[in-house]
Amino acid sequence: RGPGYMLYLTPAEAVLALPDAGTDGRVLRMRLVGAAAHPRITGMAPQAGKHNYYIGDDPARWRTGIPTYGEVAYAGVYPGIDMLYHGHRGMLEYDFHIAPGADPGDIGLRFTGADRLAVNDDGDLVISVGGSQVVHHAPYAYQTVGDSRQPIRARYVIHGRTVAFQVGDYDTARPLVIDPALNYS
Repeated sequence: RGPGYMLYLTPAEAVLALPDAGTDGRVLRMRLVGAAAHPRITGMAPQAGKHNYYIGDDPARWRTGIPTYGEVAYAGVYPGIDMLYHGHRGMLEYDFHIAPGADPGDIGLRFTGADRLAVNDDGDLVISVGGSQVVHHAPYAYQTVGDSRQPIRARYVIHGRTVAFQVGDYDTARPLVIDPALNYS
């Protein structure tokens, strides 16, 4: 959950339920284009709370003691590329961890439910949904060298309803991280 939205993660996509986007709310879906159909999904950073869902009066339909996690990892979404969803400073982030030799050009994000996609002057991806905006902040890309992060130039590129990353020069023999953050208003 985030301010004004709920996020559902499935094997194939992230689904944002935006109750404030118009009178009946809207759903924005983000699907990885050409990704593995069944990535290995792992809950990480276990949280203290558990969720219970009591559906109707039939205990066979109830779900209790469901664990919660601070991070969800998707391993092998593309060859040599993993994805990690997590919260940071009140925002949802999704990081792409790109192994040495893997191609960040393989990553494609297709959005359905959006009225418009645009990149603003700050390099943010702005997605208009029912009079509201979902903002994916300009991607922060970096490589770790020793104890420091070396920033790598990266930006969004829009092709119709699909968004890709254009990454500047980097050391392809080292891991690369692309780290956008999402903000809903």
